[in-house]
Amino acid sequence: MLRRTPLALLLVLHCDRPAARRPPEPPAPRAPDASPDAASSGAPDAAPDARVPARLTVTVKNTGQGPIRIRTNQDRNELVRAVRLNVSPGTSDRAALFAQGTRVSLFPIGRMPLCTSDAGAGYGGLGQPEDVYLQPNESLEVAAWDGVQREEVLDPQRGVCARELPPQPGRYRVGLDQGESGDYFPVCDRALFAWPPSPEAGALRLELHCRPPTTDAGRIISPPAPRPVAR
Repeated sequence: MLRRTPLALLLVLHCDRPAARRPPEPPAPRAPDASPDAASSGAPDAAPDARVPARLTVTVKNTGQGPIRIRTNQDRNELVRAVRLNVSPGTSDRAALFAQGTRVSLFPIGRMPLCTSDAGAGYGGLGQPEDVYLQPNESLEVAAWDGVQREEVLDPQRGVCARELPPQPGRYRVGLDQGESGDYFPVCDRALFAWPPSPEAGALRLELHCRPPTTDAGRIISPPAPRPVAR
C-alpha cells in the first residue's frame, strides 16, 4: 500500500491539471472604412465634418468701413467657389488669381448619397439661404474642408449620386459666391492654396476679405434690411 500511494497521488494530480488552452481565434476581418477616421469616430453615420478633422477652413472678414451682408447657403459648394487652376508651378500669385481653371466640389453635395452606399440616389435640398450681417472687423467661418473632393455622377443603374475621390495636386483658388444676393454684392477678394500642403503646414486657413459695395462716387451702399422671419 505504501508503494502505491505515490502513484495514486500522481494520478490525482494529473486529473486535476487544467486542460490546455486553445490559442485565441483571430478576429473576423472587418470591411474597410470609407475614411481612416471612421473607425475611431464611433459614429459611422455622422456627417463627414463631424468625424474628420478639417484640413482647410474658410473665413470671411469685413475689412471695410461699413456693414456688409453675406448670404450663406448650407450647401457649401454653392457658397464657396473652388477652382483648380491651369497654371504652372512658376506662375505668380497675382496671375493665378485671374487664371482659368476647372471648378471642383470640395464639400458634400447637398444630401446626395454616395454612389457606394445603399441609400437611394437623388438630391435633397438644404433649405433657403440665410443672411448674416458683419460689422467692420467682424469675421465669419463659412466652410471647413476635410480634404476629400466630390463630384456628381449620373449612374446608369442608380441615377444621380456623389463620388468621393482624392483631390488632384495643384493650386486652387477659393472665392465667395453671392449669386443669389439680388442687387447687393459685397466686394470680396479671393485666396489661393496649394494641394497637398507641406507636412509641417498643419490645417490651412484662408481669410477672404470683403468690403461694402460703393457707388461710382465712392459712397458706401448699405446692405438691404434683414428679411422678416416667417411665422
